[in-house]
Amino acid sequence: MDRTMLTARIYVTLKPGVLDAQGDTVKSALETLGFKGVEEVRIGKFMLVTLNSATREEAKAQVEEMCRRLLANPVIEDYTFDLEALASAITAKTKIIYLCNPNNPTGTIFKRGQFERFVKQVPEHVLIILDEAYYEFTRENPEYPDSMTYRLDNVVTLRTFSKAYGMAGVRLGYGLGHDYLIGFVNRIKLPFEPNILAQHAGLAALADEDFLKRSLNNNTQVLKFLAEEFDRLGLKHIPSSANFIMVDFESREKVERLHNSLLRRGIAIRPLAAFGLPHCFRVTCGLPEENEAFLKALRMALK
Repeated sequence: MDRTMLTARIYVTLKPGVLDAQGDTVKSALETLGFKGVEEVRIGKFMLVTLNSATREEAKAQVEEMCRRLLANPVIEDYTFDLEALASAITAKTKIIYLCNPNNPTGTIFKRGQFERFVKQVPEHVLIILDEAYYEFTRENPEYPDSMTYRLDNVVTLRTFSKAYGMAGVRLGYGLGHDYLIGFVNRIKLPFEPNILAQHAGLAALADEDFLKRSLNNNTQVLKFLAEEFDRLGLKHIPSSANFIMVDFESREKVERLHNSLLRRGIAIRPLAAFGLPHCFRVTCGLPEENEAFLKALRMALK
């Protein structure tokens, strides 16, 4: 197969030092990291990489991996968003900023003061999408920036019935925003979604305050319980404001071994390589008997 010269432009902020580097230096670094077919690298306001790749799919995969390894990381050491870094990366080409708060899969949040400083740095033409799928689990936290209290014209809030309401199979959620923005959504949305049954289920869920209260109380207790058990087992876990806990398990290999061992015992955890965190896994807060079954299998797998 003839190989094709493909050019990839990456319009994002690079890690400190990369912008000041020479193209041949970055090219050598990429080759050292195992990237093949890098013909040329030029550094300017963006990094221009010319790849000698067989297919566009191959080039796309290489560029995505370069981004993961070389670009400025919006998450800092405690697995929270670095909103200052995100704000500094905004350019005239920025159209949308997507933030998940509480974040999936880390369970962390950015706080009210951080968010208020951040939005002041975002131009009005940039749309901020706030994914608040786990909102109910942290809404009582006074430091949590409930986006609906700000009424910002360039913010769309997304929420769901899939988490605290236990209705993931119904696939029902909703968006809140300025009527100008919702007008654009209505132009492109499918005409029969959500279906009538899902809508009635959502209305019934909103009226069932007792279920929501039980769900949130169980989650609060389980977060505390699992954190204590992980401490006893010497596992590094990240404080969570959602309905799961993320564990930093040091390496992809260790996560994969644990995952396979637990699967053989009928327990499924969520390895997080797909999220760019191959050394971590996530476990959902279950019912008491489910948590006990998980911990029993976990203790056996760690032996």
